[in-house]
Amino acid sequence: MIIMFLLIKTLKVYVMFKSWLNLFLLIMMVIWLLLNFLSLMTWSKNLLVNSMMIIIWLFFISNSVSLLYIIYESIMLLMILLIVGWGLNPYKFNAFMYLMAYSMLFSLPAMMVVLVNYQMLLTYNLMAKNLNVSVLSFIMLMMMFLVKMPVFFLHYWLPKAHVEASTTGSIILASGLLKLGSVGVFKIMNWGNFIKLSNYSFFVVGTFVMSLCCLFQTDFKKLIALTSVVHMNMSLTSIFYSSVSGLKSFTMINVIHSISSFMLFYLAGMLMVFSKTRLVYLQMMLKFSLLFYLFMCAIFMNLSVPPFFSFMGELIYYSLVSVSNYIYLCLNLMILVISLMFSLLLVNNMSMKKIVKPMLSSLMCLVLPSVMGVMLWLN
Repeated sequence: MIIMFLLIKTLKVYVMFKSWLNLFLLIMMVIWLLLNFLSLMTWSKNLLVNSMMIIIWLFFISNSVSLLYIIYESIMLLMILLIVGWGLNPYKFNAFMYLMAYSMLFSLPAMMVVLVNYQMLLTYNLMAKNLNVSVLSFIMLMMMFLVKMPVFFLHYWLPKAHVEASTTGSIILASGLLKLGSVGVFKIMNWGNFIKLSNYSFFVVGTFVMSLCCLFQTDFKKLIALTSVVHMNMSLTSIFYSSVSGLKSFTMINVIHSISSFMLFYLAGMLMVFSKTRLVYLQMMLKFSLLFYLFMCAIFMNLSVPPFFSFMGELIYYSLVSVSNYIYLCLNLMILVISLMFSLLLVNNMSMKKIVKPMLSSLMCLVLPSVMGVMLWLN
């Protein structure tokens, strides 16, 4: 009965979205949740997980702003319980305080918007383009989702949450719960037609800054968390271009990031069990072992190289952003070089006996010639 109910609601959502790509995203998430639900055979810790999955299903099929807000905040409460209850470090309450502060700061204004505009939001469809919502109301609702994706400058709680959470908690947080912010942005993005394209430069700059942070990161779980922020900034830049290509890029990046983050956090948990540390430069594994090949596959998937599905998503992103502005072209070129650099350093340090640490001089030697070449080509 539950499966039939989900299929019927999925068809209704498909009629609302009118896009096979968004239906693919929805089906991927429903299948992922269903498989996890069926695989949980014990009830000790899994009551929390089962509650999360039921609420996530309700979030996907909701078509009301008021219901969307209630379900979304319920998920955030369960996320806090996941961090505090499953966390292994005594500093987990520090991550709890950060998450609570961000939630209170951005969720309360969104609640005021829902209460003030309750009658109007109750009768309108989420995907309506002619909704008479003020700029301030749209920004308040959007910030509620952006802080949980999260985006650059609102991401400080995410590395702390991943560090304090267990491996299972990090997998659920990265692969499932954070994607609710992406779905929320997708559902209300039609209300923001008044936003100009020049305002998206913040996300492009945020992608570049977070790539630099990844290069000099020494904590393994923080590194994976910061790469999540990079991908979320990319996907937001794509969807705010308000084009079919941007929507495809947004969907591809989010779907593949769910899979790659799951693999990376799972492998990170295995490596930390063997090495008893989270330091990147002390994670050694046997060369040409099965674990090494799985790790290489996860790294390349996260790097978005062919033949992985995310390659097309990021290719569309780079084509959209780079064509609009030559400065964005230079920034994206540096992002590519930096991403390749820290990925290769990570693989080298985990498979070779010689440990190599990134130096600022080596970074400048790679980035500056690329930027100078682009500038000469533009001139």
